Amino acid sequence: MKSCIVNFVYVVGKQKLSDNSKSTYLILYNKHIRSTMGIYEIDSLIYRDWQYFFNNLQKSKQTCIMIKAILSNTYKYALKNGFVSSNPIKDIEVIGTDKKRNVKPITLDEFNKIIDYTLKPNTNGDIPFNKRSYACLLCIGYYLGLRISEALALNKSDFDITNDTVTINKQLVHNGLKKEEFHTTDKMKTKSSKTILPLPKPLKDVLIQWFEQNPYEIACPDEYGLYIEPRIIEQFVTRMRKELDLDKNFCFHALRHSLVSNLVTSGVDVATASKLLRHANITTTLNTYTEASKEDMKKAIEVTFNNDFYKNEHYLSTESNYNDLN
Repeated sequence: MKSCIVNFVYVVGKQKLSDNSKSTYLILYNKHIRSTMGIYEIDSLIYRDWQYFFNNLQKSKQTCIMIKAILSNTYKYALKNGFVSSNPIKDIEVIGTDKKRNVKPITLDEFNKIIDYTLKPNTNGDIPFNKRSYACLLCIGYYLGLRISEALALNKSDFDITNDTVTINKQLVHNGLKKEEFHTTDKMKTKSSKTILPLPKPLKDVLIQWFEQNPYEIACPDEYGLYIEPRIIEQFVTRMRKELDLDKNFCFHALRHSLVSNLVTSGVDVATASKLLRHANITTTLNTYTEASKEDMKKAIEVTFNNDFYKNEHYLSTESNYNDLN
């Protein structure tokens, strides 16, 4: 089993998977499969064995789906090479425990509080370089909706301040590497991940000021000019979330959700929002990112029905309107 997964990751995955995805595949294999199903020969395992494995996995549905994807791709590789005669994974039913975080978008008010918190001066009255870099990174996440590995991979040269565009064509490779080994790759999550996006004016203003303070080519580096580790950002966001009493599931990725919420609330059609978020499929935008808040729903009803066309107060008259209708 192990040899098939490893071969798939390094042979097939060399062309189809990003370095971060390859690392994730091996981490999930070592953590959830290696000591259980990994001890058996791949051609000895049948549907019943795998369904029993998933039924007892006791992991979140998202994790189970990822593991199923790994195994399904491994069996496809094994089929092509004649190691097995069928793919039992395609019929597996994934249940998983309901541990998926319901990541909610943040309001502009909350975002401003986040930036104020990040740029809070220390006891000497100074704002550390790293905090200023974090603030710029958070602005990039909020206004462009980039994934954290994409935002951290940006260089100054990716931003065309004159023509108000930003080129997205790489992501940071960091899983399993030392900080000094971090590098970027042009292998993105999907083909639609690569694009040129319009640069929002509020972000442009932030970048012009920040680039004058930042002497390095990396757009959001640490104080030594190196790539920032995503884990450090998430730890910072967790502390900030608690101190600002933000939603318990707030994370950097919530900024991506917020962009869609802002676009849809502003009247942007879902197809355009999907292109700006660089989703491979529009259903991802529809299913994942258009969860309206109670306030959004209230506003939607008010905008729809609080007009003269719907003011039919006579419908609820205490007297019969039968004669008026005939």
